[in-house]
Order: sequence, then structure tokens, then C-alpha cells
Amino acid sequence: MEKVVDKELHPAWLYFDKGYADYVRADDVEVMLHNLGIGLSSKQVEALVNWSAAVILSFFLSLTYMYMHIHMSMVKALSSGALR
Repeated sequence: MEKVVDKELHPAWLYFDKGYADYVRADDVEVMLHNLGIGLSSKQVEALVNWSAAVILSFFLSLTYMYMHIHMSMVKALSSGALR
């Protein structure tokens, strides 16, 4: 089981994650935004969700690249004896 990051928001997450899929669908986001008084169309919500997913993926790929770069630098330094 994963750690719950925000215990106050977790019940709200569980409310919308009815299938225990660990994600919320675009139509659920549309309902949430509507309940908050933010009237976006289905297409606008879909674009927002897609944009958010792209930003998260881009961030993850950047972190992965940085990790690989640091890892390879450490391997190179260790193999050359620079860190002994």
C-alpha cells in the first residue's frame, strides 16, 4: 500500500475513484469543476486533462534523464578511480 500524501484530501480522492483505479477520469474532473462553479465544456476539460498528463510526463522524463546522467557520471568516475 502506498503512503497517503494528504490525509485531508484522501477522502475526496476516494469519492471520485470509485473503481479503485488510482486515477480520475476526464468526466469526473468535469463534474468536480462544475460543482466548483467552473463551467468548462467537455472538450475544454479533455484538453485540460490531456495537457496536465503531458506536463506530468514531461517532468517525469526530465527527472529520468537527470537520474541517468548523474548515474552514468558516477559510474564513469568510479571506474576511473576519481572517487576513491
